[in-house]
Amino acid sequence: MRRLASVATLLMAMGAAGCASHHPQQQTIGLIPRAERAADLRDDRVRLLGVDRAPTVPPAEPLYKVPFIVIGAGFDFVFVEPITLLYKHFSGDTPQRAADEMFDADSPDKRRHGILRLCEEPYARQSVEDRDVWARMASRDTDYSVRAAGVRALNWSRAARGELYITELEDEQPLARLEAAKALANDPDARATAPLLAHLHQDISDDVRIACADALRCYKTQEIATALIEVLDDSNFDVAWQARQSLRLMTAHDFHYDERAWLGYLSENREPFE
Repeated sequence: MRRLASVATLLMAMGAAGCASHHPQQQTIGLIPRAERAADLRDDRVRLLGVDRAPTVPPAEPLYKVPFIVIGAGFDFVFVEPITLLYKHFSGDTPQRAADEMFDADSPDKRRHGILRLCEEPYARQSVEDRDVWARMASRDTDYSVRAAGVRALNWSRAARGELYITELEDEQPLARLEAAKALANDPDARATAPLLAHLHQDISDDVRIACADALRCYKTQEIATALIEVLDDSNFDVAWQARQSLRLMTAHDFHYDERAWLGYLSENREPFE
């Protein structure tokens, strides 16, 4: 019996050791690994460029992925896009119809649909005239959903309309404020720091607060970093998570949700931002 007990104990110990060796190591904190940092920067750069200027194949993609990406793009060009265009033509879902709906004074729903449908067209996103129309509707339309759609179209076009976005950030409707904050995340404007900070801490919409935490990554100052650290323990985890992502991009470090560690890093480094 003793021998059996000894064998059982040995087997249990070996099993525990095996489990420990296969258990994932706890993620360390501090400097982000170089490859992970490069991926973060690449994704952020592609995002800021927007759909019309971003490279089809990001430069950092592994070579073995390139043929698959090219084949997928070729399939879309040869089969998917022509079929989609034919369907839209025969169903009446055309840019001309969208442009007509965009000026329908009696229907906010049609104006909103017209804006969002027209901005799906690359030529419309690159058109100064269309951008000007969207900007007027974003600032003057009586319906908040149309104003939000106008801001979204400008954001999708990566139109540099910082003053308009800052103004819309004070809209009485959360949806319009959300689109404005998302636009400022892709079109940084130094004048936006104060209102973004205010809405990060005080906005009644958590979605707006999340978008503000995202937009603030573009402003690498002690004040902004400290404000982001202050919401790492926010009652809404989504706000805290986005603040952490912004801090990661700003500093190339990750101290998770440890406010003391983040503050220590800021105070101990003369140049904490990359």
